[in-house]
Amino acid sequence: MKNLTCMLLLICSGFVMAQTKTVVTQNGEKVTISPTVDNGLTATNGHIQLGGALTKPSVLATTSAFTLAFTGLQTGGASDNVLVTDASGVLKYVPRSSFSGADNLGNHIATQDLNLSNFNLLNIKNAYIKNDLQIFDRITSNTNYFGIYKNQGKFGIWNNVKSTNALTIDESNNKTTLLSAQITAGTNGSAPQTGYMLTAADPSGNLVFTAPKAIPGAISGVYEFLGTDLISIPANTTATIPMNANSFTMSTSGKALITYSVLPLPANASQPVQGSIDLIIDNTKMISSYYSATDSPSTLVKLGNYSTAQKMISLPAGTHTVGVNLKSWSGTTRTNVNPFPSYVGSIANDNQAMVARITVITFND
Repeated sequence: MKNLTCMLLLICSGFVMAQTKTVVTQNGEKVTISPTVDNGLTATNGHIQLGGALTKPSVLATTSAFTLAFTGLQTGGASDNVLVTDASGVLKYVPRSSFSGADNLGNHIATQDLNLSNFNLLNIKNAYIKNDLQIFDRITSNTNYFGIYKNQGKFGIWNNVKSTNALTIDESNNKTTLLSAQITAGTNGSAPQTGYMLTAADPSGNLVFTAPKAIPGAISGVYEFLGTDLISIPANTTATIPMNANSFTMSTSGKALITYSVLPLPANASQPVQGSIDLIIDNTKMISSYYSATDSPSTLVKLGNYSTAQKMISLPAGTHTVGVNLKSWSGTTRTNVNPFPSYVGSIANDNQAMVARITVITFND
């Protein structure tokens, strides 16, 4: 009987929807049910309804599985307030007007890097920066800055340490002015040094500093060799003219322009001589020239003309030898003659006037 009475009470309470009713227990006692609601709920005409004043701090606990959502919300306007929460999660609102209608970073110091994630830092339309945009050092102890600004048609990057523009672009002629410039070595270039030359970009687009001797077509070396000892060459005989040196070195493959000059003279009075001169490079004959010489019909003795020739040749990197062979076709020929004192008017320091010469100029490929 007791269980039945409880069930009836529950059923009645469900049907009457919180209406005030009087019921009789199994012992004949009368009980009046009058529900009391508060803390955000209201009893209206026997109904418990959502709405009313909170009587204590209240918390709705949500989880990732049991979330809280509102449907049917109306579209707001630009003048509506903005719903926010404080650090404790308490709901509050901020007037929309307090945002001033635009972003305002204010005067503050960032505490971490700004990650733009492929977005532009600035996208300004129909706006301008009124004053200099000042960029300071990451080292906060360095208070110097660069300023970016535009004034009277000129865009500038201002260096406050030097109190002048490091760079200026004039909008009227699109010319760029640099107070100073320094270009470092490209990926494949050498570190810049005094006398180096800036050449075309490498395959990565970097400018390249190169030592002058390494530039294609540039002179990489100049060598000169002089004849030394007097030599006499009988007819039908070939001999190498004595020189003070006969080798030169090329650090890379390239070309060599070789010039030789030899003055053959007759060894005996009234005996003309003639023959050929051979340029020898790395023990190989490269070119020949003809000579002839005779005695003078008057007071001058043993006349002759310098025989000169040139040869351009490609050579690999390494050390190479050069020399001149003198051949007499007729009579005994002499060269590397010292004119003093046999030739009238000569002096002691004219000793190189009649010696053989070889000049080598090397070029980079």
